[in-house]
Amino acid sequence: MILDMNMFITLLIIYIAIGFTLLFFNPVKKVLRDEFFKFSFEASISEISKQKILLFKILVISAFILIWPILLPSVFAKYPTTYENKDDMSVEKPRGLRFMFMGGRGTIKCNDCNFSQELTSFTHGYHQGEKGLHQCGTSGFQCQSCGKLTTRKRIEPFVKAKYTNTLDNTPEEQRANVILHMLSSVDRCKSYMKKTPKNRWLAVWEPTVTEFTKELATVSVEEIESIQAKEKAYEKSYQATLVCDCGGRLDKEQILFCPNCKSKNLDYEMKYIT
Repeated sequence: MILDMNMFITLLIIYIAIGFTLLFFNPVKKVLRDEFFKFSFEASISEISKQKILLFKILVISAFILIWPILLPSVFAKYPTTYENKDDMSVEKPRGLRFMFMGGRGTIKCNDCNFSQELTSFTHGYHQGEKGLHQCGTSGFQCQSCGKLTTRKRIEPFVKAKYTNTLDNTPEEQRANVILHMLSSVDRCKSYMKKTPKNRWLAVWEPTVTEFTKELATVSVEEIESIQAKEKAYEKSYQATLVCDCGGRLDKEQILFCPNCKSKNLDYEMKYIT
């Protein structure tokens, strides 16, 4: 009896280990990431809390680990052939640090010389303006000419609003933010509906387009154009700040290189994140 119990525990550990290991390989890795992305996209429209998104991910991962023999056939059936063409292992992809994939504040160190610099790669929060809170963030950039590592702060031009499906009872100072949210949500949903087969549409896409389009019809063309013009002007002014003192272009998408020896063999030690 004791031997049987020990064997059962051993088999259970092996079973769970197999399920856990499968999470790190395709097609499971790709399909789960696709589902998490869809859920997060839906959450950004319906204002689902970050805690609920995290809970959803934990439940999905736990369920797969526990019943992977049942779910694995469905994963293989869902795995698109197009995924296989995206990750051509015969093509070596450039590796290195990029500000666009980094977060928080920490220290960048070069492994080929003694260069070290502490700076913000990306943090975000709120800025108190005259009429309310504005979303803001600080991002790291590197000059593509001299290699200088620096940061730029961005404060969104409109007061942050609590997004709803209607403009009724929306404070005047928050109206522009809600209108922009509706416009961008309609554009995103339409874009995904156009690219995605209808049987794979998220349930929220079509209702979002219908509801927001109807609500936006109550807004004058002049008001929408005025808001978009202010947003465009702000974006232009922000882009104008992405220039180094030397005149070089600041970038956060390119692989970082050491300002001293130009090596791309860098490490990032994050101290905190917001």
